[in-house]
Parts: sequence; structure tokens; C-alpha cells
Amino acid sequence: MDRKYSHIVFDVDGTLIDSENSILRGLQMVMEELYGKVYQLDELTFALGIPGKNTMERLSVTNCEQAMKLWSRYQQELIETVQVFAGMEEVLGAIKEAGFQLGIITSKDKKEYRQEFVPHGIDDYFEVVICMDDTVKHKPDPAPLLKYMEKTGASADELLYIGDSVYDQQCAGEACVDFVLGGWGCKNPESIKAMYYPLVPEDILDILGIR
Repeated sequence: MDRKYSHIVFDVDGTLIDSENSILRGLQMVMEELYGKVYQLDELTFALGIPGKNTMERLSVTNCEQAMKLWSRYQQELIETVQVFAGMEEVLGAIKEAGFQLGIITSKDKKEYRQEFVPHGIDDYFEVVICMDDTVKHKPDPAPLLKYMEKTGASADELLYIGDSVYDQQCAGEACVDFVLGGWGCKNPESIKAMYYPLVPEDILDILGIR
């Protein structure tokens, strides 16, 4: 069977792992500790899917390095609340077994990736990982996907990018890559355009024609 895609590329937070609570609660704690500002969690959801430094700029944080270290510490303290989405590991195994190449594009830097994602035990499924510090520009800019294509030699029409945020959608759109919006992690699917809208990870197998 002819396949349209050969590379299936995933975002991390909100797509592979359910980390929203640790990210937002940790950020909430940072802002209260350093600045005495109390934010509601829904006021901080913009931080999901962009690099931490961009988040700090949006919040007018003056000592970014201190705030980032504290945020990382709080996320580590909350890591027990983070889980791989139900069914995801089985889906990754099926995609891999079917002969697709799996990749990751994340707004985490390499250190954050090692500390916050690798411990969940599914990183071995992925052959190419593009972290925040692999590119000068970041999502929603297309640079991370373009970097992935540079490293793998894949063309845009061979890629399928799976994410949960408008930043992921914009990155894919600017790179001319088909986008899948993962309904299991997205809070506002009605406002984001995608090629496919799977509701659970297993639906990805239907999109790829392997179930």
C-alpha cells in the first residue's frame, strides 16, 4: 500500500504526556514566590507549547534565569502528577512496527527534555528529537520542523505533525506540513485548524491506515 506519510512527528507536552498541571501549577508558584502575584491557572495557559523564556517575557519577569530554575524545580516536585496519555505507548509501538519513522519537536530544551520527558520511558520510540536549543527560532515559527526535515532529509509532504496547541498548528502550517490536532490534550479544538481531529491516541492508527 502506498503511504502518504513516512515520518510521524509529535509535540511532547499535551500530546505525548499530560503535563498541564505541573507546568501551570509550577508557574503559578513561581510568580507568587518571586513577585507576590497570584494567577489563576487559566490565566497562564498561554504558556503551554512555547519556550519557557517566551513565557517569562510575556509575564514581564526581570530575572528570567532565576525564574526558570525555580519553575524547573517546582515541575520536578510535581512530576508525579505527569503521565503518558492512556493508550499512547501502544500507539507508538504500532506506528513503529508498521515502519514509520517517529520524531519529536518540543519547546523544551535538552535539559528539560531529559529531566521532564525521558523518565516516562517512551523516548526510545523516537529517532530524531528537535529541542528548543536546536533552533534559533521556535514554535510557532516553522524553524523546528524545517530543522527536522534538514536532519532527516524528509520533504514536507512526507511529514505528519501531531500537537495540541495553536502554536503547533502555526508551526506546521508555515512549514507546509499536514497537522493533526490531538483532542485528548487540546482544550479548545474548535479554534484550531487541522487536517485531522482524532479524539484519542488510537485514532492516529486509523489516519495512518494501520488499524
